[in-house]
Amino acid sequence: MDYVGKCLSPEHNGPTWHQSFVWSIAFYCGEHFAVLPYQNYAVVDFVVQCALSRLVQNEQQSNEVPKEILQGLERLSILGVLTPIWRTKVKKEVLNLIRNVDCDWILQPALRTLLSLVYSDFGSQLYKPGADPETMLAAMEWVGALFQRMKRGTDLEAELLGRIMPVITCDIFPPADILNRILSEFITARPTVACCLTPTIFKVFGTARTQGQQSLVMEWILLSLSNFTRTPSDTANDSIWNILCFFTAASNNPWLQSVFPLINRPVNHNDSLVEDVFVASALDFNSQLDDQQRSTLVSIFYSAREKSSFFAAVDVALKRL
Repeated sequence: MDYVGKCLSPEHNGPTWHQSFVWSIAFYCGEHFAVLPYQNYAVVDFVVQCALSRLVQNEQQSNEVPKEILQGLERLSILGVLTPIWRTKVKKEVLNLIRNVDCDWILQPALRTLLSLVYSDFGSQLYKPGADPETMLAAMEWVGALFQRMKRGTDLEAELLGRIMPVITCDIFPPADILNRILSEFITARPTVACCLTPTIFKVFGTARTQGQQSLVMEWILLSLSNFTRTPSDTANDSIWNILCFFTAASNNPWLQSVFPLINRPVNHNDSLVEDVFVASALDFNSQLDDQQRSTLVSIFYSAREKSSFFAAVDVALKRL
């Protein structure tokens, strides 16, 4: 361990292969001899302290060394040998990497480490209403960091994050707690990122439906609808796609749900079939509303009928009911 400790010191620099080898030995010691004393620390505490110090260094370093460190931290978090204080510190540093390090290669190992910490922290709280507010607030912070990375990162990073966001948002948060955040991120995202967020919307809406919170989804869509229909005519196409995503994701109709994978990217607005799907989804949405909400829906599309042929078609169809 003395040799490992010497090699982990900040002033020690060697070949990349040697650094990776030393870090693998260090984490092995942290896993199997965690509580043994070393330099006034437990072995695992010494290893984690050195690991975090290395991650925060500003100097340029090879990809392999930070990857080795993050993989080691991931293993320690899964094994449960990290104290609550170290878990908090590791999570904070990994979040800083996700927020601030603009390198594709760091995102995946950093995500793995973050999720290993998050899921072990929330193991007893998944799908559990009334979780500790401070814990949920901290969770919203790291989810917000992932959304921000999607919005400012590359398209490849957005696609990577888009694959995991449907799962982690529904695992950690009740739909009522995350719905506003997801939809606001979707509305303000650039087109590529918005496409990557559509599976998350579908998943959250579906979870709300299975938990008996469908009325919450319907109310939110109805309240937000006029924000899309009031857009200028030259941006109506984007609004049509947004509304179509919301209507199909919120539908109880299995046929409309099956259409969602086909329209989770911007659609061809000159395609008459797309217009037919838009009208059908609007009518399905209308069928789930009460009388007062239906009057509101009719009024919204009547006011927007001149903005787009899609809105006009829905206005005609609603008046025929």
